[in-house]
Amino acid sequence: IVLIEGTESSLDKKTYTHILKNKHTDLVLLPSGGKGNLQSFETIRNQVLNKSMWGIHFYILADRDAMPTYKSPADLEQESNGRFKSLSKYHLENYFLDAEALALCFEQMEDESSWLRNPSEIEHRLREIAAEYVGYAASLITAKHVRDKVGNIDVMLKGAHQLNKQEFIGRFKANVASESARISSSLDMNEIEQFAANTYQHLHDIVHQAGDAWKSEIPGKPIFATFCSKANVPQGRLKTLYI
Repeated sequence: IVLIEGTESSLDKKTYTHILKNKHTDLVLLPSGGKGNLQSFETIRNQVLNKSMWGIHFYILADRDAMPTYKSPADLEQESNGRFKSLSKYHLENYFLDAEALALCFEQMEDESSWLRNPSEIEHRLREIAAEYVGYAASLITAKHVRDKVGNIDVMLKGAHQLNKQEFIGRFKANVASESARISSSLDMNEIEQFAANTYQHLHDIVHQAGDAWKSEIPGKPIFATFCSKANVPQGRLKTLYI
């Protein structure tokens, strides 16, 4: 059983089902909802991936944005014994930004003079759209970096059932103070400022340089959505044609 993002009608299920076709009859794709359901790596590893029942093994395949920033894909794969894998691109939609494939999608929909049948023009438009989203992408990546670094707030008491009211309140105050100190140290302004600046500059550089590196690192969902708007075609229809 492979846990994937999305729902039964989502792009993930449609894409992976098309790739698999009938090649692996012993494999089942199980949509698990939003990426948040896949982000608690330690919980998933201990409660899902490390267990099996009646010969059933569990795996996870997720977009790169679902991966914790404090672990590399290689570390995640090693710690999960090869059962936790991430895509090499930020979103699944990043794989839908190939200009040649997009031009083919419009062959039967547009006349020969349309820019939508010209791969070079499509590539130019996609890069322009990506450049508009550099700030958004840098913000998204930086926010996730900070969120992963801070982690969840936990002031739960151990052995609370054995404490009287005074001890209970005292322990809670101590836990809150400890969590507050931990969070404050994680929210280092200089470190965050440097990370944000480096991220912005890196994304700005790759979208203005030759090559396709930007198609992996700048979030593809808003780029694809904006392209569909400019092409005046529903996202669902273009995704289906592309697949």
